[in-house]
Amino acid sequence: MLSFAGRERDALKDAQQGYQRAHEFGLERAGGSFVAANVAWSLLNLGRWQECERLTSDLLATDRWGAFTLHTVQGVLLSRRGDFREGREQLEQAFRLSSWSYRDLVWLGAAELALYQGRHDEASTAVAEGLRWCAERDPDGILPQYSCSWYAMALRLHADQAEQAAARRTADAITKAREQAVPIVAKLDRLTAAPTPQVRYPIIAGNLLLARAEQSRLEGKSDPERWQAAAAAWNQLEYPFHAAYARFREAEALLLKSTEVGGYSNRA
Repeated sequence: MLSFAGRERDALKDAQQGYQRAHEFGLERAGGSFVAANVAWSLLNLGRWQECERLTSDLLATDRWGAFTLHTVQGVLLSRRGDFREGREQLEQAFRLSSWSYRDLVWLGAAELALYQGRHDEASTAVAEGLRWCAERDPDGILPQYSCSWYAMALRLHADQAEQAAARRTADAITKAREQAVPIVAKLDRLTAAPTPQVRYPIIAGNLLLARAEQSRLEGKSDPERWQAAAAAWNQLEYPFHAAYARFREAEALLLKSTEVGGYSNRA
């Protein structure tokens, strides 16, 4: 809940204390391993990657109940560092060790990795699984803690597909990418219009802003103001990687605007 409230440093401190208590009771390899995973996620989100890598490597040196979550963190970390081969191996290991109920973050990591590599088919499979998981957990689509990150990832995928199609000047593929995103945009609209208090949580608001920015990119008119708002939200949360991604897209949108590129059809 501290993470949802935008207090990631406090969340990290609490998780560290919890893991220390688990160690004192001899439970660090059992329930404590899940607490340790919370430590690892906070370190990753806060940009403390060296600490995250040391922690997960040390913990995975011995058997632990929550090993699949630690492999997931390592997979995402390595992917963001550009070590795609090792990142994929870690995510595959996480998938083998996890059950359906706990695979949402594995699929999210797999989708992110696939997009870095331009493997849109793999990303589509991971996104489809993630959205199916969300639908099972939240059939009414009113719980953003389950879906907001998936909406952002799905729209990022379709925007990437549309941009690739534009580069190849294949109008049908652009139309297909946009049509595939229609159900996601509709769900996003319903979610943001719903009177649920969770949409005001800073981390959820950051993902919703990111999703809207990706939507503008998909529509062929990437909005620098939307990207700026998303970057500011992630910067406030002290998530440097997420903020950097939004700033990159903001710069891209500003460049396109300054050269008066009218849409996908005009891109080289």
